[in-house]
Amino acid sequence: MRRRIASLLGAALVLSALAVLSPAPASADTNVCAGQGIANVAPGLTYPVTAVTTTAPSLDVRVRQPRTSGFAFNFTIGTCAPDLGKALNATGTLTGWCGHSSGQGVTSNGHAFSFVSAGSFLLITGEVTGIVNAIPDPTLLPGNSCNSDTGAFRFLVTGAALLHHCVAVNTVTLQTVPIPPGLTVTTVGPITVGVHTGPLSEHVRVCI
Repeated sequence: MRRRIASLLGAALVLSALAVLSPAPASADTNVCAGQGIANVAPGLTYPVTAVTTTAPSLDVRVRQPRTSGFAFNFTIGTCAPDLGKALNATGTLTGWCGHSSGQGVTSNGHAFSFVSAGSFLLITGEVTGIVNAIPDPTLLPGNSCNSDTGAFRFLVTGAALLHHCVAVNTVTLQTVPIPPGLTVTTVGPITVGVHTGPLSEHVRVCI
């Protein structure tokens, strides 16, 4: 409980700084939400590189293609202020892996946003501005794993976000250079390396 309170306090302090740096909202319905929620992702996300022991000492190493998935987020623990009745729920799409992905979506109240993740942290921009931490739900292991073929499909998301409506929104998408999918490296000794990768887009939504 102390760890959860400390993380929520830290997130609130971050949001205080973000509120100062964010552009002025177009209306008076600005809300700050802090707490924890659940994000369901389909199909599940894997690590960019996975290694699985098949028949010892054989090792199957795969560089995986970034997946394009849909996500749905539901706010479960916490609150929003000053409108205590406003929930932070959202849906959208993302592309990437566990540890690095980018996506965009919209909340149930019509706030459009984008995000880029690095490790377990997600930087959210647009009409939702904030920083959250997302990890695979440990209560669903071993099936809910970034190291499996099916990937992690349920994440615990903790953090805080500032909700506001922009006067104008500009969406920037950066397309990386694609690597041909399905490229396979010949087996070397006990190690089999399969390379399966492709293009990954970075999404940033800027309020102007």
